[in-house]
Amino acid sequence: AERAAHLESERTAGAYYLPINYEADCRSCHPLTFEPKGQALPHRLQPAQVDQYLEDYYTTQYLKGNREAFETFVPLRPLPGKLPEGTTAKIRDVVQGKVQTAERYVWSKATCEECHYVERGAEAKVKSIVPTNVPDVWFKSAIFDHSAHRAVDCKACHERAYLDSKDEQGIPNASATNTDVLLPGVSTCLKCHAPRSGSGNTAKGGARSDCTECHRYHNGGEPFAGIGAKNRAPAHLGSIEDFLSETLHGGNSP
Repeated sequence: AERAAHLESERTAGAYYLPINYEADCRSCHPLTFEPKGQALPHRLQPAQVDQYLEDYYTTQYLKGNREAFETFVPLRPLPGKLPEGTTAKIRDVVQGKVQTAERYVWSKATCEECHYVERGAEAKVKSIVPTNVPDVWFKSAIFDHSAHRAVDCKACHERAYLDSKDEQGIPNASATNTDVLLPGVSTCLKCHAPRSGSGNTAKGGARSDCTECHRYHNGGEPFAGIGAKNRAPAHLGSIEDFLSETLHGGNSP
């Protein structure tokens, strides 16, 4: 579904969509798979945890005799009390081989690296998986309410998120990289948020277009911030007329 990763919630007023969640929005199409078929890693593991998870999985499958998980299989003979000489080392080598093969795939663009930056150290060893850090709200000082725009197709503002997107010259320009920020420019907003002109099918604008329709006023979104500028001190307070004449802003001061 085209809006599969942009969900509304009954718990919110609908101004913004819920943050992207891997289990709810991504996993069905992008599972963190490894061999044998049908196996997938849990999300949010760091390299050491991935290594341990895979080692535990392959060791368990080996001891269970699951030949499907291995190209090379060292059979276990049921000797009472101990394994045949050298068997433990052979099993460890086979398991580590499978772990390394799985991790080469896991740390590729086919899985983790499709959305995350994979930090590597010496000899290309993976050090950490960097969180995506996708902002819940991109424009921190702006005001936008998706619920007020429900009658408008998402594509009107986020066209490049669609595979059939084309630019003004008809050239395909759909987003192909996770570094794209697919937000519209102000020219898209001005189609509605501007003084009204024309009529009927040629009508433009007409929606509110004052500054505070889209922008927060004097840090209004942070009501518990500090007291602000020194002009707020009692010695500088004045009337509305003083404020309008810019006296309080230093406009008429020496």
